[in-house]
Amino acid sequence: MRDFEDLLNLRKREVEKHLSFVAELEGDAAGRGPARPVDVEHVNILKSAFTVHLYNVVESTMSQIEREVAEELRAHSPRDWSDALFHAWLRHRAAIDEEMADNDRLLRMVDVITEAVGRRQLRSTRVARPSGNWSHNEVEGFARTIDCNLAIPEEVHKRACLVHFVDEKTPLDYVRHMRNQVAHGNVSFIGAVENLTVSRLRELRDSIMDYLDEVAASFARFLNSKAYLGRPAT
Repeated sequence: MRDFEDLLNLRKREVEKHLSFVAELEGDAAGRGPARPVDVEHVNILKSAFTVHLYNVVESTMSQIEREVAEELRAHSPRDWSDALFHAWLRHRAAIDEEMADNDRLLRMVDVITEAVGRRQLRSTRVARPSGNWSHNEVEGFARTIDCNLAIPEEVHKRACLVHFVDEKTPLDYVRHMRNQVAHGNVSFIGAVENLTVSRLRELRDSIMDYLDEVAASFARFLNSKAYLGRPAT
């Protein structure tokens, strides 16, 4: 099993513990559980933190996938990589998309060329990915960039990436949005998701985790089969 699959399984257990605790506290605050000093604001803070927690699972999983792709490439010469991987590495390593002084760009290109032809040791095997926080568009864009086939069942993709959850946002878009809203101070932890029930949070969790399971499995197949070697980009 790949490290990113182990990481995802650990994060899923943490998410389940988080949500179970929120459910208990919601019952306490509503008078359905044992008397504990819990009020609605306590519960709402933890609900908001849960949406941030879900986004962090997405980001940590994809970050680990990026690292493992880079580690796999390090074991092979650039001439053995598929065209898709070589192009993605070139974009990242040469900083083609960045503004740069002419002389700096020339020096960077000399470095990249000498690394690519084996005259200098590779300094980095990271590859370019879509910019911005992770949602399904970025996940799928990264997969396309390196020519990894994401085999996501239609129903799983629909629930996580197409069907609106809240405010015309899909589950993956929603947790990314809430993470940014809280991080930038646009909403408070108390008020961010106060209208979401634990049942709705479970729906959110299930759709995102089912999607991530399939994403992780797809990237694991891609790496285990060494599909990143010698296959031209389509």
